[in-house]
Amino acid sequence: DSDSLKVDVELKKIVEDIYRLNVLVLRLSVSPADVEEDDFNKLKTTTAFKSTGFLFPLLTCILHKKKGRKEMFHKHLDIVLNSTHKQPKMITVQGLLLKGYALFEQEMYQLALAVFYKVLQIDAGCIEALAATEQLFFIQANLRL
Repeated sequence: DSDSLKVDVELKKIVEDIYRLNVLVLRLSVSPADVEEDDFNKLKTTTAFKSTGFLFPLLTCILHKKKGRKEMFHKHLDIVLNSTHKQPKMITVQGLLLKGYALFEQEMYQLALAVFYKVLQIDAGCIEALAATEQLFFIQANLRL
């Protein structure tokens, strides 16, 4: 009947959208030079992702980091970190981890440590935050010597 045909068409669109996202994320990890912010913007309006807009600021943030666009990276990171009430905990944690690593790269160790502590308050079992915290303690101990 026509209702089941409509459902099948919608499901097919959703599967295709998810496939396109997977390919885009793979391209981002392998060859970020071939990915542009507009690629994410096109996907964001598709059937599968209309209600999950929280994912795209994080992906765009990662894109700008991989391309070395510091100003755009921080702009999109702020968007991720200021949207915590509208997104899953996992997105907030990933945004905070990016922030902590950025502070670490700038040798702002105390601020980085505070961010990683915040991650651990949200997700006490986050291995990345635990490892980063341990590394920061080690660095700070060596700086005091």
